[in-house]
Amino acid sequence: MGAKPREAGVEAFAEAVEALYAGSFDGFVKLRGELAKRLKAAGHLAEAKQMAAARKPTRAAWALNQVVRRDPERIARVVETRADAVASQKNGSADAIRDSARTHREAIGEAVRAARAVLEADGLSLTALQARRLGETLQVLAADDAARATLMSGRLTDDVAVDDPFAGLDAGPSRAHPPTRPGRETAASKRDDEAEARKREAERARQERIAEIRARIAELEKDHATARRASTEADRVLFHAQRDADQAKTALAKVARELAEAQEHLDALREAASAVTSRR
Repeated sequence: MGAKPREAGVEAFAEAVEALYAGSFDGFVKLRGELAKRLKAAGHLAEAKQMAAARKPTRAAWALNQVVRRDPERIARVVETRADAVASQKNGSADAIRDSARTHREAIGEAVRAARAVLEADGLSLTALQARRLGETLQVLAADDAARATLMSGRLTDDVAVDDPFAGLDAGPSRAHPPTRPGRETAASKRDDEAEARKREAERARQERIAEIRARIAELEKDHATARRASTEADRVLFHAQRDADQAKTALAKVARELAEAQEHLDALREAASAVTSRR
C-alpha cells in the first residue's frame, strides 16, 4: 500500500525543506517558490503554504548551515571545546582555564573561516559585522542544546547576539516552516502571503544594510580614534626626541669647548717644557 495522503504530504514537505536549506543563498527565494508550487500541484496544500512561508536565513546563518552539512565535526569541536572550557572554569588551574579558553576561541575561529570559505565559493562575501555575529552565534549555540539542534539540522535562519542569547533563535523545525491550519487556499490569500513575505524580506535586508553601515561607521570611528592616539604619541615622541637632540647638541658643544681648552692648555705646557729644555 502507498503512503496515506497526510503522511505523503509530510514526507514530501520534509524532502522539500531539506532541498531548500541545502540550496544556494541567492537562489533561496526562487527555489522556495518552485518547491511550494510542486507541493501544491501534488495536492499538499497545507504543506505548500508552509513552504511559501519558510524563512530565508541570514547570510551568516546560511553559511553555518552549509558548514554543518559539509563538515559537522568542525561545529562539534566548538561544542566540545566549550564544554572543556566550562569544566576548567570550575575545576582547573589558571593555566588550564587560559588554555581551554584559547582552544575554544580557536575552534570558533576555524568555524568562522570555514563559513567564509563557503560564502566565497558561492560568490558571496562576509562583512566584519557578519563575521562577528557568526562567531557570537556559535558561542550561543554551543551553550544551548535546543538552539544547537536547529543548527545541526542545517536549518538555522537567524544570527544570535551573545548579550541576547535567544534573540532570533529557531525554537525548532517549525520556526523554519511555521505551522498553518490546513484549509482551502485562494489566489487572493496566496498573493497576500507572497506580498507579505516580500515585504518582510525587503525590511530585513534594509535593517541588515543599516546595521552593516552603522558597524562600518563604528569601525571607522575606532580607526580614527586609534590614528589620532598614534599621532599624539608620535608628536610626544618627536617632542622628546627633539628635546633630547637639543640637549645632546648642547652637551656636545660643551665637551668640544672643554676639549679645545684642554688641547690649548696641553700645547702651552709642551711649549713651556720645550723652552726650558732649550735653555739647558
